[in-house]
Amino acid sequence: MTKRICLPFLCLTLLLAFCCAFALAEEPLTLDSLMTEIEAAPKAVSMGELSFEVSGDKQSIYIDRPEVSGAANYTIAYNIYDSNSVPVNYFYSDAERVAATPGYGGLFNVFVVVTDTDTGMTVSGNIGWTELNWPYARRLTVSKAAFALSEDRKSVYVDRPEIRCKSGRVTIAYNIYDDHSRPVNYFYSTEKRVAATPGYDGKFNIFITVTDPESNETDTQNIGWQILGDYTPPDPTAEYLYTVSDGQAVITRYQGSAAEVTVPEALGGAPVTVVGDGAFTGNETLARVTLPASVKAIGDNAFSHCTGLAQIDMPGVISIGIGAFSGCASLEDIDLNDGLSEIADYAFQGTALTLVTVPGSVEVIGEGAFYGCEALKTVDFEPGLKEIRTNAFYQCRKLSYMTLPEGTETLRTNVFVSCLDFTSITIPRSVTVMEPYVFLRCQRVVIHCYIGSVAHEYAKYYGHRFVMIDQGT
Repeated sequence: MTKRICLPFLCLTLLLAFCCAFALAEEPLTLDSLMTEIEAAPKAVSMGELSFEVSGDKQSIYIDRPEVSGAANYTIAYNIYDSNSVPVNYFYSDAERVAATPGYGGLFNVFVVVTDTDTGMTVSGNIGWTELNWPYARRLTVSKAAFALSEDRKSVYVDRPEIRCKSGRVTIAYNIYDDHSRPVNYFYSTEKRVAATPGYDGKFNIFITVTDPESNETDTQNIGWQILGDYTPPDPTAEYLYTVSDGQAVITRYQGSAAEVTVPEALGGAPVTVVGDGAFTGNETLARVTLPASVKAIGDNAFSHCTGLAQIDMPGVISIGIGAFSGCASLEDIDLNDGLSEIADYAFQGTALTLVTVPGSVEVIGEGAFYGCEALKTVDFEPGLKEIRTNAFYQCRKLSYMTLPEGTETLRTNVFVSCLDFTSITIPRSVTVMEPYVFLRCQRVVIHCYIGSVAHEYAKYYGHRFVMIDQGT
């Protein structure tokens, strides 16, 4: 049975003990001096109930300084924790009212710790889990970036936006785009003010992307479309935007919406010779294009992601740019002209081509030229090919066979990766360079080669099945 001792009895016991201890002292202990000793003895610090208020916009919280007793000297610490009980802020204050914010939306809690600086004793309390309402209720928020144009209208100065980030560590990327939404510059900076110049007169925009590397959250702001230098905006009603140089017209943008387009032979009194970079990119209504014989070149990404483009007639084209037809899922057939010297990198990536005939003028098939052409079954070559570069036929799942022409010299790494139906390839003696993993994940392929050739040694080294070609052929 637990014995209980009442407080008056305890105080009387202490008083008698002190009296006995000092009974033989030279000076008698008075009641007043005894009570002074008791008052001076250490006591536990205590804190009253916490009082707080959430702001009207639910983005901040205000906490009243708690009532403290039992300590003559003390400190008050405010500890902010997120919903995972991870500390996100910590500060001391003796103010009558403090403002606290975790810098993000969602649940958080504030623990208030009072410490008696004389004894080291502490007491704590918390306001309970409370929700704030930052935009999007995310850990990362970015304000609108301020900017100013230079007096000569050749540059723009962008101020670093105000950033609230739980981790406190961010990267800031500045992306400059032209009026066709094509990137023209890209850089990182944490400076308070950065200077950006697209390098031309005309319309452009800057997108500022802030990334929290801890949570991988991103937030993007842009300054809006601006015009630098001496520039006259194009006629929005014109079907074609173009430039004329040295008596030749270059189409810079097609602004129409027709499904079938016949490009004119001349614009501005000059023959059309080039379909420029990105001129038709992203046009999802386009189904058929006919180019005049005067057009000799198609620029980078000129028709990229024209997802409905099924046919293009280009009788005079002898130059096709990087990614010119990438992402055209509907393009099943194309005629390549003699005179074309190279199929550029990623030129036909992701198209629906089923059959390609490569003319003898083509010496190089570029990196990823037919990357992901999953419907491609047959590629025929006329003599003239010299090199096939990395990933040229990556994941052409239905490609079944190929015969490389005599004169081919180089096969770069990963040319035929994941060509699951690839069962047969004939490699001539002229091939002297075969880099590693040409046939990676092509388990069914059989290499037809000459005894003692580079292809023969390659097949033996990498464990591919091979068949020797009759030396008389």
